[in-house]
Amino acid sequence: MNLHKEIEKAAYELYEKNGRAGGRDLENWIEAEKAVRARHAKKELVATAAKQVEQAAGAVAQKAKKAVKETVIGLKSAVKRGF
Repeated sequence: MNLHKEIEKAAYELYEKNGRAGGRDLENWIEAEKAVRARHAKKELVATAAKQVEQAAGAVAQKAKKAVKETVIGLKSAVKRGF
């Protein structure tokens, strides 16, 4: 659903919620637009945060992999030296 249709639907829901009171078209539209735009902004923030977490997790996984590899190399070296 496009943004205009979402706002239109939300405005109509407000109209019904307010007892189908006439003369509040603009107020209902503005309130609906604020709510829909806020919902979209929140979704964008969540998506951005999820992407950042995914990137950070990837970086941490790479560092952990490197640390494990270095530990294994160190242990093999120690075994060869007779420790």
